[in-house]
Amino acid sequence: MKTAVLVSLMTVACALHPQAVDRKPGSGMRIASHYKSIQAAHDALPATGGVIFVPAGTSLAQGLVISKPVHLIFDLGIFSYSGSGDAIHINSGVRGVIIEGSGGAEFNSPDSGSAIVVVDPAGKGLNAVANPSIVIRNIAFTGPGRGSGTGIYLTGNGFLLENTQTTSFGGDGTVIDGKRGNSNSGVLIRARSYRNGGDGFYTFGSDANLISWIGTDSLANGRKNYLFEDAMCQSFLGAHSQPSSDKNSIEFIDSSANWGSLYIEPVKPFKAACIEFDGKSKNNNLFLMNCRSVKDAGIHNRWELAAPDR
Repeated sequence: MKTAVLVSLMTVACALHPQAVDRKPGSGMRIASHYKSIQAAHDALPATGGVIFVPAGTSLAQGLVISKPVHLIFDLGIFSYSGSGDAIHINSGVRGVIIEGSGGAEFNSPDSGSAIVVVDPAGKGLNAVANPSIVIRNIAFTGPGRGSGTGIYLTGNGFLLENTQTTSFGGDGTVIDGKRGNSNSGVLIRARSYRNGGDGFYTFGSDANLISWIGTDSLANGRKNYLFEDAMCQSFLGAHSQPSSDKNSIEFIDSSANWGSLYIEPVKPFKAACIEFDGKSKNNNLFLMNCRSVKDAGIHNRWELAAPDR
């Protein structure tokens, strides 16, 4: 009788211990620090996926390949990736992926909050190959300030980027690729892209349509702050752009039926147009706040210079 009671108490104690629960067969919860790597924690999940919590101090040096539905939660802190590939790579077709941090960053402190820091100039932050309904929120991706790497490279219908930030990559900050696969009906809320060597936000492909840009922010990127190519039905609600020098910072190439409000801060001496439509862009309807001039070679584009900067 005493033996039975002792075994029962030990069972309860093990069940209450976090590591025992973590390693329980079939459990959908993993704590990455209990494993050799974040990858090992992912691989220990059942085929149906689950939740992985990544505590501060856990190494991301070797990167992570996601092949299951995963809710990946990063603690506050810096998670460095030293490879030349993708810090986080999501295999094509994986659904139900959520990647989030415990706090966002800001312009002057890109590594505050939860930050994936890419060290190698060729390294990339996140590559979502073709992942419907992916959610990325409350997390920053920071590059080494040189090279060819990209912060977020995304393909997937119905995506959500919320309170994300890409900073100091040698290539583009955030890319939405509607040529690689369907990337329609996405939403960006307070997504930010700062000081990247390429474009801040680059959206392209015939399947990068019906995307909503709400309170997004793009500053001081090497090429355009926003570049849209072969993209239709983008809607803007207070999207913000500020270049680092007197140059065009938003461009539409072969892109039509885009509409909404953009706040643009031109830089002295104010000679450059703040926005440009190429000859194949048509039927765009934009409300341009704080903009001085527009370069429009397209057809039936309608724009209003509202409260131009003086």
